[in-house]
Amino acid sequence: MMAHPLRLLAACDAYGMLVSLKCLCIRDLRAIAATMRAQEADPTNVEVLLTLRVSHTNELEQAAALKYLYGWLRNHPKYGMLATADLSNSLYYADMSRLFNDAAQMSLEDDDVHIVFGVPYNLWREYDKAIASFQKAWNLKPHDYSLWNKLGATQANSVQSANAIMAYHKALD
Repeated sequence: MMAHPLRLLAACDAYGMLVSLKCLCIRDLRAIAATMRAQEADPTNVEVLLTLRVSHTNELEQAAALKYLYGWLRNHPKYGMLATADLSNSLYYADMSRLFNDAAQMSLEDDDVHIVFGVPYNLWREYDKAIASFQKAWNLKPHDYSLWNKLGATQANSVQSANAIMAYHKALD
C-alpha cells in the first residue's frame, strides 16, 4: 500500500530537520543514515542530495560525494539540463568540473553554485580553486557562518593556517 503523498513530504521534512541537527553536531554517519531515509521519501530533493554530498565528503567518501553532487545538479530546477544521463556512471574530474563551470556561468549571482562548486575542488585537493569558489559565494552571502566554516576548513587543508583561523572566527561571530 502506498503512503499518502503529504505524509511522505512530512517524513522527508522531518528527516531533513534531523539531518540538519546531526550535521551541525558533526555526526556524519548518523546524518547519512537519516538522510538516506529522507531520500527514500523524495529521491529528487536537492537539499537532501546536497546534505548527502556534505556528509560523504566529511567521511572522505569521494565517489559517493560525487554521486550525490551529480544528483543535486541533475535534479536542480536551474541546472538539471546540464547533467545528462550518460554522465551518471562516469563521474570524472573533467566532466564534473565542466558541468559546474557551466552552471556557474549560467548564474554568476547564485551563491549556492559557488558553494557547491567549491566542494569538489576540495575533494580533488585543488584548494586554491575551492577557496576562490567559496570567496565568490562569500561575496554574495557574507553572513553565512557555514560558508566561513567551509572556507576555514579549506584554508586549513591548504596550509593557510592564519587565514583559516580568521575564517573560523568569522564563522563564530
